[in-house]
Amino acid sequence: MQPAEHILRVLSRNVNTINPSENFIEWQAAGQAFTEYSVSIACLQETNTQWSHPILHSIRQVMHKLPTKKAKIATSSSAEVIIGNYQPGGTCTIALGRWVSHARIAEQDPHGLGRWSYIEFEGCDGRRIVVVSAYRSCSQQTRLGSSTYHDQQYRLLLSETNPRPDPRLQFLDDLIEQIRLWRHQQKAVLVCMDSNDDVTRINPKKGIGRLLSETDLIDLHHFKYPHEPRPPTYARGRLTLDFCIGSPEFVNSLVEATILPFGLPTHLTGDHRALLLDFDSKVLFGNAAPPL
Repeated sequence: MQPAEHILRVLSRNVNTINPSENFIEWQAAGQAFTEYSVSIACLQETNTQWSHPILHSIRQVMHKLPTKKAKIATSSSAEVIIGNYQPGGTCTIALGRWVSHARIAEQDPHGLGRWSYIEFEGCDGRRIVVVSAYRSCSQQTRLGSSTYHDQQYRLLLSETNPRPDPRLQFLDDLIEQIRLWRHQQKAVLVCMDSNDDVTRINPKKGIGRLLSETDLIDLHHFKYPHEPRPPTYARGRLTLDFCIGSPEFVNSLVEATILPFGLPTHLTGDHRALLLDFDSKVLFGNAAPPL
């Protein structure tokens, strides 16, 4: 359904590789999905792409051919050198159409671990809004010769002062620190992520629950429908791994929160459910909805 003009729609999905081969046909299909669902901002996880300049240039060309015509793209991938276009892990955050005019910063995880990307927008009277796509590695045994997302992070974290790094714990420590910094700067924050943890069984003292107990961010789907059971979000499992958490500014502007069935959007790759969030941009941007 076409949202009202003032609605900012965010889509989040683990795409489990979006391939740049064959003339970027999967990216063309993704663009079709963004158009069909009237997506304002797309947050993609596990893109499994090494974001070279030629690849990003081609993706921008694909996005610019959409009816929305404009795109601002932030990406993340590990600093570890990989030969070829395939690199496990990574994220992508894309602003489309008129929302691009409010985008000021497109950046990634400053630690070189490729764990999140984000776009920062400007609203009325200098108000700042940050939208993040984040991907936490799954729990697995470390194999130093492997190129998995987890093992890339392990090698990059390994040092004399950190002989036994824990990438999943480090993800939480670093993201909490980053969120606290943004909130100290009075920026609204939305984090859309594949947590690789069961987000329906929150322990505030450990695991993914720390993101909620150690910041002021709130699980937006749970907030909107607190008594509705959450379905599994991974096609080959029974756990709800994906969620979107937002600061009070996003809570106050939330209009709708949806979890799509597996396989939708049809043209967007992935083995996870897609999450949709609709926000009232007049509230979120401080009565500064992007111009037509």
